[in-house]
Amino acid sequence: MIALIENNCVERKKWITHEDMMDITVIAESTPGPIAINCATFVGWQQAGILGAIAATLGVVLPSFLIILAISVFLNQFLEITIIANVFKGMKVSVGILILNAMPPLP
Repeated sequence: MIALIENNCVERKKWITHEDMMDITVIAESTPGPIAINCATFVGWQQAGILGAIAATLGVVLPSFLIILAISVFLNQFLEITIIANVFKGMKVSVGILILNAMPPLP
């Protein structure tokens, strides 16, 4: 994601310099939250102040949020299909086994 932001913001749009991108990346890594969101917020702030920061943050977060929202709306309908419900039951068992497998052996 950082490479994508750098490609768009530094090379294509020329909104910031490569040095600014390096600084943004270092700052984003040291602050809480996903690095890509922090980078996008900072670039938005550099370009248009608080409105730019809000727009850039929404531009990074909103697509994923909307996809998850759409999936959650239709999930109950999918779970009514017997085959899919059984697949999810099997996945629950598989995840439990993977968690147990990751545990260190008991003394």
